[in-house]
Amino acid sequence: NYMQGPPGYSTPAYVGSQVPWQYTIYFENESNALAFARQIVITNVLGPSFDIRTFRVGEIVFGDVTIQVPANRSFYQTRVAAPYPNPTNIVVDVTAGVDVQHSTVFWTLNAIDLNTGQLVENAFEGVLPPNTTNNIGDGHVIYTIQPAAGVPTGTVVTNEAAIVFDTNDPIITNPTTNTVDAVPPTSFVGALPLAVLTTNFTVNWFGTDDPSGSGVASYDIYVSDNGGPWQPW
Repeated sequence: NYMQGPPGYSTPAYVGSQVPWQYTIYFENESNALAFARQIVITNVLGPSFDIRTFRVGEIVFGDVTIQVPANRSFYQTRVAAPYPNPTNIVVDVTAGVDVQHSTVFWTLNAIDLNTGQLVENAFEGVLPPNTTNNIGDGHVIYTIQPAAGVPTGTVVTNEAAIVFDTNDPIITNPTTNTVDAVPPTSFVGALPLAVLTTNFTVNWFGTDDPSGSGVASYDIYVSDNGGPWQPW
């Protein structure tokens, strides 16, 4: 049961704020569990460095079930057949969404017995069995979100989630840490003369990044021969 954030660049794990950051929350009904997990609730309180309006639901996986959520959804709800080895009368109601007032994103997975319309009561039925073989007892959820506008370069952003199986105490994931790189670097090629009378001449280029940013790691230089298409040099 852990959380994975954007890989980032270098030791501070710099990530640009111009693109969404992807987080994955992994959960597992451990192999020594004595019963299926009948209800799973995941909550993730987001700090002020995030723009909660940019939250988007991604892939939802548990057991052998994979739910591909349509793009650009901040809320999603569905009912699917429960994973192996559940009987056919067991389904899982899945809800994912965002509580803007409390800056929280959430997922709920409830195993429902179609014969009763209620949460399953059998300890050997549910969302996830004990994770004994072939990863039948684990899953994950994915989401994306962007930093809030105006969060400056160098801001350290930590994030963690809580996972609750049935009525047990919350399992708090590891914290993830990334550093905001708010301003893209810029690069320039030094101007060449309009005409050069020799076959050898010097080309210069340089770049800059904002203070505390990740810096410039490398340059890709392109050349156009007599107005032709640009090609890597």
